[in-house]
Amino acid sequence: MHRFRLEHGWTTFWLVALLVFTATLSVQQAEWAEGLHILTPITIIGLFVGILLAHMKQLPPIAAHATAFVIGVIVVFFQMTTFLSDALGSRWDKLNWLWGRWESWYATMRGGESADDLYLFILMMSAMLWVLAYASIWFVFRSGWIWVTILLPGIIVLLNLGYARTVSTFVLVLYLFAAILLLMRFNFVQRESTWRKQGVPYPHSLTARGFWTASYLAAILIIGAWMVPFSPQTDRAVAALNSATAPWDRVEEAFSDRFGNVLPGRGGSGGGGVGGFASFDNEFQLGGSLRLSEEPVVFVQGSESPYLVAHRYDHYTGTGWESTFEDTYETDDEENSSPPLISIDAEQPFPIPDSSRQSTRERTHQVEVLRPQGNIVLAGGEASSVSVDTRIQTAWYTYDQQSVDIGSAEEGNTPPDLWNLVQLLKDAEFQLEDGAEQSATADDQATPQAGSDSDSGELQSARDLPVDLLDDDSREALEEIQERQEELEERRVETDVLLNDDLTVDSLVFSGPLPVFNDVEAVYASDIRSGDVYEVTSLVSEATSEELSGASQAYPVEISSRYMQVPDDYSTRVEELAFDITDGLDSPYEKASAIEDWLRDNLEYSEQISIPPEDTDFLEYFIFESQEGYCTYYATAMAQMLRMLDVPARVTVGYFPAAYDEDFNGAIYRDRNAHAWVEVYFPEYGWVDFEPTPSQSTISRGSSQDDPDLQDDLTMDPALGGEMPQDRLDYFEEEFAPGAGGGDLAGGAQESTTATQWVMRGIALVLLAFVGVFSYYWLRGLSGQSPAGQFYTRLQRGAAWTGITARESMTPFEYARSIGSTIPGSRTDADYLAEIYVKERYGNQSLASPEITRARAAWLRLRGVFVKYAVLQRWRRKPNRRDD
Repeated sequence: MHRFRLEHGWTTFWLVALLVFTATLSVQQAEWAEGLHILTPITIIGLFVGILLAHMKQLPPIAAHATAFVIGVIVVFFQMTTFLSDALGSRWDKLNWLWGRWESWYATMRGGESADDLYLFILMMSAMLWVLAYASIWFVFRSGWIWVTILLPGIIVLLNLGYARTVSTFVLVLYLFAAILLLMRFNFVQRESTWRKQGVPYPHSLTARGFWTASYLAAILIIGAWMVPFSPQTDRAVAALNSATAPWDRVEEAFSDRFGNVLPGRGGSGGGGVGGFASFDNEFQLGGSLRLSEEPVVFVQGSESPYLVAHRYDHYTGTGWESTFEDTYETDDEENSSPPLISIDAEQPFPIPDSSRQSTRERTHQVEVLRPQGNIVLAGGEASSVSVDTRIQTAWYTYDQQSVDIGSAEEGNTPPDLWNLVQLLKDAEFQLEDGAEQSATADDQATPQAGSDSDSGELQSARDLPVDLLDDDSREALEEIQERQEELEERRVETDVLLNDDLTVDSLVFSGPLPVFNDVEAVYASDIRSGDVYEVTSLVSEATSEELSGASQAYPVEISSRYMQVPDDYSTRVEELAFDITDGLDSPYEKASAIEDWLRDNLEYSEQISIPPEDTDFLEYFIFESQEGYCTYYATAMAQMLRMLDVPARVTVGYFPAAYDEDFNGAIYRDRNAHAWVEVYFPEYGWVDFEPTPSQSTISRGSSQDDPDLQDDLTMDPALGGEMPQDRLDYFEEEFAPGAGGGDLAGGAQESTTATQWVMRGIALVLLAFVGVFSYYWLRGLSGQSPAGQFYTRLQRGAAWTGITARESMTPFEYARSIGSTIPGSRTDADYLAEIYVKERYGNQSLASPEITRARAAWLRLRGVFVKYAVLQRWRRKPNRRDD
């Protein structure tokens, strides 16, 4: 470390790192998209690459920047390929996939249309944070542009804080604290360098003392700024503010056109980023803020507007859903451990088993893409064919010595990958050459003989056939069978053909992984762009209630092994409720219908919901505590309750039926149509839809599941996006030692730290700890509340400073009047916050933007009034004194 001594000291480096990490943390807490955890290693590597290149003074800036660019490209794309699903193939395949998405996005933008791509957004964020990390170090250690290093992270922090309520105010406090210390540190080091060059003696401890002084100043400034309210109070001030923000509004509009789905709360799609359920990725988290818009997604032409299926999920994590299809592909080959997506040519029928197609009909729709949602293909049921080349994401099952009886085998009850081989075996007739029988008998060989009267009944493998004794036709048939077996063996499927004593084929025994085509999770096209049109044919169940009630309960192991999963720590209270609801019912259909009806009748549909407390079971909180939620809540509850009853069920996401327009013979599906529902498996009939969300009409049985006449009555089901895991900020150890990185100073007098200085440092640390604890208790529980709820909670907590607490019997208006009668100047603002809270909470009316702006200004005024009263007047005024 001595050889790598920095001109500005390692303390400066750690402060720059802390400053940059506030920007990274703000992006991650804003929950723009799932996958932003990759920003942490990208930022760390960018910082250390920056300090390494900045330290190499002999390296020209152009060469340093070129080196940083190359390293950045490698690091960013490596992290992106690590984040992307292995189902896409190798890292090179993932890069090609990203390039295809870039071409599609760019072509759409050049056409003047609105477009967005969440994966490209993550790529852009990764590149931006790399540049920020590298440039921040370079500007300080090579260019000396301290203000650029301070302002760039600040802009990012403020943007995220302004757009997303999930970003903690602590990030801004941390940024301001680090920025003030960095500015002081930089200026002291520069002064120190000047004094050293001029031979001016100064104490070695001066920098350290200045550092602590800056800490005191930073804490005081931050606390003071937080206590002083600010809002434009005049029309002129508002006009000036609008004029100043007009350029940024234009930038925001342009950004929204390019990445509209990732602006939180401003028209994104149900989860905004990758990971929200309406992004139709391989996983999503439950809960989150409303992010659906009126933006058209697809135009569907056909005789009716159906439920559009985008993705299905098998595994419930306790807080969300995910696809575990990758885990179903078992292999010892680590390099090829990911399951391949099954390629299906255009117009080619999907190999759906006949065993699950009873009482179904085909329905064809033409889909025009208005806003690409990745490469997902939307189907009006179980997709059976598509007019473009597709790839199927389906589960796999590893069979072990499974047998197929050749005599009774049909295409509908045979694994599709084995059907060609089974057909060859059905047609195979093995015969010995003339004279081979007598020769074999004469030699007393144990060779199987055609037409043998042996009644041993033992089966033998076709591998043991004496090829040289077979006639030409038999040898040719055997060679063709063996070629097919070798093809399957290359895919890790071992097969063995068993023969009877008379050389007729008895059965086929196979072992290895095969795709399960009645368990398709998603269908992808190679490249979907805005304006593309494809036709999709789907299977739709027309099974009646009577048919489903009489369905078998002999579930295939391929289905039961995946769709009866519940978390290890599932709620027994929810399980008991499921048994109570279905008490006395026998068939899975009756149980599913009973649970569907109970959820629709007993739980309230709401988009404004609070996040369950930590260490609380999600379903238990939804069903017994809050008793309100939206589509993903209802679907999760129904699927899990059925699984607790040993009924296979899964959650499906897509779009609920849009209003059908007979003039255009179709319907426009918008972002707000994003929805989640449940599919239940019935052995003879396959997957059947159920609708537990009360904002939607129930699904009819025995005919078309979607009645166009009912479409106009369908209620919009805006859904909420997933909460992304919030990465924690890496805390860097700061070097507070005197002269860290400052070099040895000739002639400097060494001063010791006095007792007063230690006391001041202790006070500063205690003050910072107090600010941290106070911020935690002040902000706790606010993130999941509605705007009116947040302001009313702040009102309660602020009034508590002054000693005014609400009694349980008080209404919000009574509580506001109590505050107004006690604290001068608070009545009008307190009454307004109580009014909007009652309006939203009990009147189910959402707040308009002007109301939120007015509420924010009211709270800022109240905050100052509360502080003033608590500090100066609480003990001098009588509690019953009223305002004039």
